Amino acid sequence: DDYLVGWVCALPVEVAAAKATLDRIHDALPPDSTLDDSNNYILGSLQGHNVVLAYPHSGVYGETSVASVAAQLHASFKSVRCTLLVGIGGGVPGTNEDIRLGDVVVSKSTGGRPGVTQYEANEERAGDQHQSIRGRAPEQPTPLLLTAMGKAETAAIFDESQMSRHLSEIVQKDPVIFAHPGPEQDVLFEPDYQHATAEFAEDGCIHCNPDMIRPRQPRETQNPRVHYGPIVSSHRPIRHGATRDMLAHKLGALCLETEASGLKDAAKYLIIRGICDYADSHSSSSKLWQAYAAAAAAAYAKEVLSFIPTAPKTA
Repeated sequence: DDYLVGWVCALPVEVAAAKATLDRIHDALPPDSTLDDSNNYILGSLQGHNVVLAYPHSGVYGETSVASVAAQLHASFKSVRCTLLVGIGGGVPGTNEDIRLGDVVVSKSTGGRPGVTQYEANEERAGDQHQSIRGRAPEQPTPLLLTAMGKAETAAIFDESQMSRHLSEIVQKDPVIFAHPGPEQDVLFEPDYQHATAEFAEDGCIHCNPDMIRPRQPRETQNPRVHYGPIVSSHRPIRHGATRDMLAHKLGALCLETEASGLKDAAKYLIIRGICDYADSHSSSSKLWQAYAAAAAAAYAKEVLSFIPTAPKTA
């Protein structure tokens, strides 16, 4: 009953990043305490809060599994009053936000658009006539989360954010996994240019035409930026630049992901996504940015939790 914060993630790299943020790890639950619950749990403390990290069993991944994880989390830990959905996603470049790999996008209702929108299409191609776009109900994360998110946003404006420090601490725990890949590895191709398949996936875009790379001004630092706005969730990954840009135009999307689409009450969660690719045909060629992006998302989650008052200690 002491666990008030829920943290849901799906991929092993997301779990590793989340675990690395914890200030202390608590003893595991007794085996018979969650007999009707198939989730994996890690219990710990973070920023003065008791946090329960929930994730699916190995080999089970997808929107259905994430929805099941969230449902079982709340059934087993009825004391949880605010829940974060933390992990990786595809960024939408070319917006006023100038999103880069390693940045973080946080779900937020803006301009009358919901913070989370579900999108489905029979085929990933520009102008698909069989697409379905459905906005979530006008729900919001809990007032606790909304207030904390606003404080985190304000802290960044006044250069008071501790997110970069949190990220550095995660990287220091396992620099081999979580190190920044380097700005030269952040390559954005024109949206209608398709990936040239290499013999091995780890070769990435070695055969892609460098003339099709979109030029962008280099950033002064490698510190990730945080962007607030609509996130679009779909049952399967979108790997088509023109479709991505269409969703940006229609919905103001800053990020595309797959995990929230199975959550009926997704709007109640604070969805935090580290950007690991640009949701185009090149995104399936490399997982280079996934670990760093997961770490950046986890660092932001830690920042948000620092602005939530801790529960009073009971005797």
